[in-house]
Order: sequence, then structure tokens, then C-alpha cells
Amino acid sequence: MSADYQAYSPYQGGTADGLRDGRGRCTFANKFFSYDGEWYKGAMHGNGTLCLADGSEYTGSFQQGEMTGVGLRRWASGATYSGDFVGGEMHGKGTLVASDGSQYTGSFQQNCRVGPGLHISAAGDRYEGTWHANARDGVGTLCTVADGSVYRGEWSQ
Repeated sequence: MSADYQAYSPYQGGTADGLRDGRGRCTFANKFFSYDGEWYKGAMHGNGTLCLADGSEYTGSFQQGEMTGVGLRRWASGATYSGDFVGGEMHGKGTLVASDGSQYTGSFQQNCRVGPGLHISAAGDRYEGTWHANARDGVGTLCTVADGSVYRGEWSQ
């Protein structure tokens, strides 16, 4: 969440050289965001919790105002992601649980499933294999609960 950090209202916490620094809580001027956590030279930096007015939130690491590092993102829909973030996006290893209960554990790149991963559908079907741009792509195995069938082989998006 890159932004000009001068548009805040009210801030309670530490300062250094006139900038937010140390531990503090702030509600942004647009009132859509609030942040409680560590600051460094005026930016969210370290560990903290960013809450959004729609009921979603992120708790974890920040670097220079961006969700970067390890964290937990919860959406108002009930979906969650626990894992690595870069620049506010799911990027690296993690687990995404959708609001329907399906889940994916594996690699992400810019919010997309890529590389090796395991997806378990809400019905219990399991796909383990490679992904590209959120689609099964490459070698993988699908085990279907309803009929017990198993497919092992190549997938193309």
C-alpha cells in the first residue's frame, strides 16, 4: 500500500524527527484504513495490523509502507491467506482458504497460483501438481471423491 504518508488523522504513538516512528496507531484521513503497529521514518514498517472499513484486515510484516514479509490476510468474505507477501500481493509460499472452504497450499506469484501446489476443493477433490496463472498446468494428479477416479498426467491450463 504505497502512499504519501502526510495525509493521516489522528495518530497516537512515537515520533522521531517529526515523523511517525516506533509503535503507534493511526486512522487515515480517508477513514477507510487504520493501522496499529510499528512505524519507521513516517511509514508502516515492522509488524502491525492494517484494518479496512469493509471488515478485511492484514496482520504481519510491513516494509516501507507495503505488506511485505510473512502475514495473514482476512477478507470480509471469510477467505484467508497465510504466507508470504511482496508489495501487498500474495507472493512466495502460502495457504489460501476460500470462503467455500476450498484451499490451496503452494507457491504464488503476484496473487496467482504458480509452480507446485495442492488444491483441495470444497467437495474434497484433490489436485497436486504444477500451476500457471491460477490454472492446472504441467504434471499433476487429480483424485475425485465422488467416483474415486484418479488422473495422473499432463494438464494444460
